[in-house]
Amino acid sequence: MQASIEKQKESVRHQTGAPAATPNPASTAAGTVAKTSFFTVEWPQPPSFAALLAAPPADCDPLPKTQVDDLVASAATQQGLKPELLRAVMEQESGFRPCVESDKGALGLMQLMPSTADEYHVSDIFDPAQNVTAGAKLLKALLDKYGGDTRLALGAYNAGSQRVDQDGGIPDIPETRDYVTSILSRLAAEAATPRTVSPQDAAASSPKAPNQTPAAPVARGSAESPAPPATSQAPANAAAAGP
Repeated sequence: MQASIEKQKESVRHQTGAPAATPNPASTAAGTVAKTSFFTVEWPQPPSFAALLAAPPADCDPLPKTQVDDLVASAATQQGLKPELLRAVMEQESGFRPCVESDKGALGLMQLMPSTADEYHVSDIFDPAQNVTAGAKLLKALLDKYGGDTRLALGAYNAGSQRVDQDGGIPDIPETRDYVTSILSRLAAEAATPRTVSPQDAAASSPKAPNQTPAAPVARGSAESPAPPATSQAPANAAAAGP
């Protein structure tokens, strides 16, 4: 009977990958094998498939500037946002790295929560174009909600609109206040920095000088300008004059 139980236990261990039972030192010393109940075999923990599905890609570098420019231009145009605002939010959220995951579960370039990604029908939250488009839609919705007040919209993007509504303004949360201040300061600094215009852009934007070459005179009586009809030079009372 004991041998049969041991065979069953060994079969279970083989199927589940459980390690073999450790013999009892006291019993081993006495020359006997430790007796362990068949039902005490430790079953391994099942793999966490949810964790595997939610795991972000390996750490990554920031996107190239040209790619960021294209993403910002496209999403800002679609949503009617200022490109510099969208870019500043992206930089603050992720540093332009598409694989970032916060300790609160926000993901990607615009640090979307999974519920927000679902709301905006994002199928791949780590896809840069989908992530930025959804983040731009959220930012636009918050600006509309708060009448274009950038401070409140940014506060809601960071802490949630419910918290902003509850506090009647930017929540008194150090992270949120630093978040809003940092983005607004960045925007102000960019606005104060003179833009460098390339010679090509300057030439393209400068108004063209009008043509100063005078038109060639057209001879009277030519085909281009028919001559006016001849008029009589006789005085008006000539017909009444006698010989």
